[in-house]
Amino acid sequence: MPKIDFAFDLGTECIRLYKEGKIVKQIPSFDETIKTFLVKEGKICVFYDLEQKLLALINKHIKRKLGIFIPKMSGLMIIPGEENGVTMRAGYDLMEFIGITPGYLIFDYVVALAGLGIDKKGTYMLVDSGAGKTRMTTINEGNIMEPYSTSVTEMAGNSLNETISLGLSREFNLQITPKQAEALKKEFGSLETELPTRYVTVKGTDKITRTPGEVTITNEQLNAWLKKEAEFIKSRICQHYELLPPEIQQQIQQTGVYLVGKNFRFPGLIESIAQEIPVSTLSYQLSRDYMQEGMSYIQQNPDEYLPYMIH
Repeated sequence: MPKIDFAFDLGTECIRLYKEGKIVKQIPSFDETIKTFLVKEGKICVFYDLEQKLLALINKHIKRKLGIFIPKMSGLMIIPGEENGVTMRAGYDLMEFIGITPGYLIFDYVVALAGLGIDKKGTYMLVDSGAGKTRMTTINEGNIMEPYSTSVTEMAGNSLNETISLGLSREFNLQITPKQAEALKKEFGSLETELPTRYVTVKGTDKITRTPGEVTITNEQLNAWLKKEAEFIKSRICQHYELLPPEIQQQIQQTGVYLVGKNFRFPGLIESIAQEIPVSTLSYQLSRDYMQEGMSYIQQNPDEYLPYMIH
């Protein structure tokens, strides 16, 4: 198998380009110039614009001969575990159009297992909660377990942001941007109890007068909104676990459920889930990005993961 020259992770929040196991570029999935998503929830939305951006990125990292000849390049792209043939075909086409051949696809849960550094052939429950989705996957002997394969909810990091915007709109008639909601969540959001009261002034647009407005709220008010949404996320994760056959639950209890993705960095969310189901201790290493570590490892050790690549 040839080495993997480039690897791609098309996420809702950002698009990552890997070379030699390292991220060489990261760009937002939302393109401000065209005011739309290039990629959303792992799916390509605007093919041509994404193609041009990725082509420009890889052109900066390839060595040309005589200034014109472009060497043959291979690539690997992450795809969501539950995706169908249409999405897979789009991934292949995208790599082909930007000069990547051969192109390989790999499921996100395999990348997460590589980043976690655990046996690919075991039995696990893996939960990946990022910006756009929370995906629960059961893996048995290296494969997605049917019929308890994958369940998905669109409640994740972005939905926590939306619940802040909704709370301000309903209770104070104040409209804010998604970026403002994200900033408020990061600075003041928490599910932890007995926190000191903090006050924050939020500026936005009065939705009645359509003029600039501002309100002062406490972190308790903010977190009351967030707690409701976080409870929905937790309930979906616990539901997936509780519907598994007893013998599979017993195996998962030995390792704990693996929680990965940036949404689990929300303070108190993992601890709240751990009150209901067994959670792996690896889930608490919040400074680590298991998807990034997994992709880096696979790109540097492609032969080990060739059986899990789709070509």
